[in-house]
Amino acid sequence: MPLSEDEKSRLDEIEAHVRATDPDFVQRLRTGAAFRHPSMAPLVEPAHVVEPPRDVAPAPVDDPERRYHRRLILLSCLLFVSVSLLSNGLSAAHGLISLGTMVAIVGGVLTGWTTLLLVRFRQGYRARPA
Repeated sequence: MPLSEDEKSRLDEIEAHVRATDPDFVQRLRTGAAFRHPSMAPLVEPAHVVEPPRDVAPAPVDDPERRYHRRLILLSCLLFVSVSLLSNGLSAAHGLISLGTMVAIVGGVLTGWTTLLLVRFRQGYRARPA
């Protein structure tokens, strides 16, 4: 099914934006295309690369706010997994020496450790008075 002129122009805008903002991605696409089987036809015709302006500073790769949110999500997921281990281990325990008891102990230790990390992490980023 052929694309309409509007769709073609929109795709060209997207391509130009990607080439201007992320030349590494374009390079990875080109190197990936070099390893394709020769019988496969190229998906798109290569276009000329538009160089980004020199006066624009690149965006920071790892800013502190993203790192904070990433670590907060990681610790929250770890807390969820540890509470799940604790509850499933307690429900599966059949006596003092059993696999369910061991899982519950591991889940309890992991829950305590993760809770401690979360509390210390949140205190470290709490607003301090000047």
